[in-house]
Amino acid sequence: MKSAQPETTPPPHIDGARVALVTCSELPELDGCENLVIEPLAERGIDARPAVWDDPEVDWEAFDAVVLRSVWDYAPRREEFLTWLGQRDNALNPHPVVRWNTDKHYLSELADAGLPIIPTRFIEPGEALDLDALHAAFGLRPGAALVIKPSIGAGSVNAGKYTLGDPEHSAAAAKLVRDIHALGAAAMVQPYLDSINSDQAETALMYFGGEFSHAIRKGALLHGPAGDVEGLFVVEEITPRVPSASEREVGDAVLRAVHDLIAQRWGAHLVPLTYARIDLVQDNEGKTTLMEVELTEPSLFLEHNPPRAAHLAAAIADRTHRSNS
Repeated sequence: MKSAQPETTPPPHIDGARVALVTCSELPELDGCENLVIEPLAERGIDARPAVWDDPEVDWEAFDAVVLRSVWDYAPRREEFLTWLGQRDNALNPHPVVRWNTDKHYLSELADAGLPIIPTRFIEPGEALDLDALHAAFGLRPGAALVIKPSIGAGSVNAGKYTLGDPEHSAAAAKLVRDIHALGAAAMVQPYLDSINSDQAETALMYFGGEFSHAIRKGALLHGPAGDVEGLFVVEEITPRVPSASEREVGDAVLRAVHDLIAQRWGAHLVPLTYARIDLVQDNEGKTTLMEVELTEPSLFLEHNPPRAAHLAAAIADRTHRSNS
């Protein structure tokens, strides 16, 4: 796809540049595959190394760019994290984009822009869960299921699947909504799509510097009510995938719309984004539909296509060069 501003060729080298690959204290050396970008960055003269975002010993002024990677502890500390990020004017992706993207209310804006998203309702703090109203709003059949998750969250923590008409599920769903509200977030409710349990499942498309890179298939994550999650995220079943023409069409359209929104709201100099992941599913009519746009700290699944680490390195080098020119 074409980016929102003229493409530039990344310089072959930025000798002496330093880049922080930002992570969390639980993963001080990054999640495994995130390290794959270090060597291709070194080939461009860039010294890239992990740095924990809330480590007071890190000298952030020593870096030419900070790239958000395994910051998977941000959700319960979102305002603290955003305050830290707001002090980094060389952050990739940048602060205003991350603030917008870390609250899933952004999906309503994308729906208003005409993009196909899963039907979504937000239950704001102070509002009660009304399953009958949601059943009618979504036009669901008896025995259908809903997905409930926080509007501010990551890694499928505090997310669950609930079958309509099941008294235990109804009580558990109401409790989850109350728990999400207690965390200061809205509860996000969507119909559960049967295609997620099929061979089709979920497709994630990776884009680096506004250009499509590669895709993977993600198996179903939610099999029932929310439970305790060990660690920072629910373990995913991942395999490489060649996206369909429909998936590429929708993925490209979503990224164009996101770039347009960013350019209009915060300036064209912020696009194309260094990285983006667009998660798609098939709705119950077989149409490609947007699940989420991940612009903050998405897994980019480089281990399933290691040569693509060079594409990410090129995008980081390009943005670092432009930011420091």
